[in-house]
Amino acid sequence: MSYSDILKIYAFSLKSCQQLLIRHQKVSMAEHLRELATIAEAYDEHDVYGEGVLIEELEHQVAALLGKPSALFLPSGTMAQPIALRIWSEHYKTPWFAMHPTSHIELHELKGYQSLHGLSSILVGAADKPITIEDMTKLTDPIGSAVVELPMREIGGQLPDWNDLVAQSIYAKEKGFALHMDGARLWQCEGFYKKSLSEIADLFDSVYVSLYKDIGGISGSILLGPSWFIDSARAWSRRCGGNLYSFYPYILSTKLGLEKNMPHILRARDCAIWVAELFNTITDFSTTPVIPHTNMFHLTIRGDPNLILENATKWNQSTGIGILPMPREVKPDSCTFELNFGSNVNSHPKDWWVKQINKFISHIKI
Repeated sequence: MSYSDILKIYAFSLKSCQQLLIRHQKVSMAEHLRELATIAEAYDEHDVYGEGVLIEELEHQVAALLGKPSALFLPSGTMAQPIALRIWSEHYKTPWFAMHPTSHIELHELKGYQSLHGLSSILVGAADKPITIEDMTKLTDPIGSAVVELPMREIGGQLPDWNDLVAQSIYAKEKGFALHMDGARLWQCEGFYKKSLSEIADLFDSVYVSLYKDIGGISGSILLGPSWFIDSARAWSRRCGGNLYSFYPYILSTKLGLEKNMPHILRARDCAIWVAELFNTITDFSTTPVIPHTNMFHLTIRGDPNLILENATKWNQSTGIGILPMPREVKPDSCTFELNFGSNVNSHPKDWWVKQINKFISHIKI
């Protein structure tokens, strides 16, 4: 059987699982829409071209949560972040900005910042660790902004040290460029830093947050910053086709997610820590980082990838309990998985999950 066939069978077995260790509890599309209809009863009208009580209420709510003066709902981070970088580049009169080699902007957006906005990038820092103040001080050419991702998805949810992050913020102000946060998963950072979301966001001139990652909205993002910055972003949203007639399904689902899923996020980090500790006691299992900074980490299992997935498929089929997601990277001698924890891990006591994970490990290592 080919690897692609093995992968398809594994994917099907995972979808069939009634219980999952990772992510938030899933509801059907129909059930989700019924929940949104209940919330919608509280509003007389939907938003129209970015205006109205519904959308403005959400923007104000997130702005208050992050301690920023102003906020703008946008349909995607892929639209939001290049807009932010363009505004800062025009403000500081340079097309250059800095970002980490593993930034989503660099790896997954087809150079949109260059093709659509005429910007140029400088890659800063080592690919396997967060940007540091030492990396920042090596920037020699004038830049309009530097992007710092919190947490860094491609390297297992790692975060820079708090004091180092403070130093980066101070340095940016001294050198005259903006510090922009790619906060797609910012919601996971409070536990590591022991700081509020607003205290973290205060170090940055502008912030982007995702409304479907962790929060569980249908889609969408919010860009935050000074009022003049958001006024400019609103104009660029119109130019880029982001000012749609109405966003109310996305807004309602975000409001629901903030209420339902935010309470689980802090607890989920604690779960990620003990799950990683358990995996790291097993030969041929290792996590990045060893002790998770956030709700996520990368798990590498050394061995024949085909055998690993075949055994995981049999486990899924026989128990209906999904422990691992689809692999994010496959090598001839290993598989790497990204585990991101949400409300599902709180569906059973820790002892129950420990028992299931240990059984799963024994099954995988047959």
